[in-house]
Amino acid sequence: MRTRREVVQGLILSMGGAAMLSACGGEATLVATESDSGQWRFLSQREMDLITRLSDLIIPRTDTPGAVDAKVPGYIDGLMADWANEATQQGQRQALALIDQQLNELAGGDFIAVDMQQAETILRDYDAKAFTGGQEYGGYRNLKSAISSCYFVSEEGAVQELK
Repeated sequence: MRTRREVVQGLILSMGGAAMLSACGGEATLVATESDSGQWRFLSQREMDLITRLSDLIIPRTDTPGAVDAKVPGYIDGLMADWANEATQQGQRQALALIDQQLNELAGGDFIAVDMQQAETILRDYDAKAFTGGQEYGGYRNLKSAISSCYFVSEEGAVQELK
């Protein structure tokens, strides 16, 4: 596995996306909070669990906070609820369903439920396919970019990690 520094250097390329997200607004409505009903505002619980697992694997906690510590999954939920149009929302749901299906097939069961070491191996292989593969991996590539972009516009990512 690569070091955190190598991962961060690779993700720096997505900083243009981070600047775009920052320009779209960092207002309080994009904060990672559940609605009054206890549900996420856009994502289903399964989608939130998948994004949380992927966020934890893509930018894990080390000597600095990881993506989950920075509330990236909730930030993505807020972006989808407050900023995305209906076509983008539908595309996101379809992409998450496909990612979930593909990862479950690789896991031979529920990807979210496998232990962290197995999940890291599965995602490493999936990630390699996604960045050499075709359209069927576009949703994952976009989600990975969103996770890294949201992380780097968070206080944890912008202040602690980029420091």
